[in-house]
Amino acid sequence: MLPTYRSSAVAATPTREATGLVTGYVLAMSALAAVWGLLVKSTQAAGAFSFAVLFLPYVSDGIVPAETRPGVLRDFACNQPATPIIETLRALLLDRPVGSSVAAAWLAGAVVVGVPVAALLFRRRTAS
Repeated sequence: MLPTYRSSAVAATPTREATGLVTGYVLAMSALAAVWGLLVKSTQAAGAFSFAVLFLPYVSDGIVPAETRPGVLRDFACNQPATPIIETLRALLLDRPVGSSVAAAWLAGAVVVGVPVAALLFRRRTAS
């Protein structure tokens, strides 16, 4: 969840970086959704991907700190892709230091794997 604030309080560079992060998230999720959609046989099964993707931020530390959750849920919240993305976005928008580049690695990995696999699956599906 994004904090509310006046836009004049945020410098231009972190805003551009946050916009780039959100754009990278959209690109990564689109690539992975395309792969999933090309692998499954029905539109209902393809729609299941969006449920999983929409569920991840709720289990991350975006709403409730992961440290306050019970064991397994805390471990899952700390080790899933939405948590570093939300933490990086929060740091950029609140002008705090960005701890690491884990969010960029998750997004780059999803794009680097997702786009070629989606292209390959699309070629195979349309060739027949």
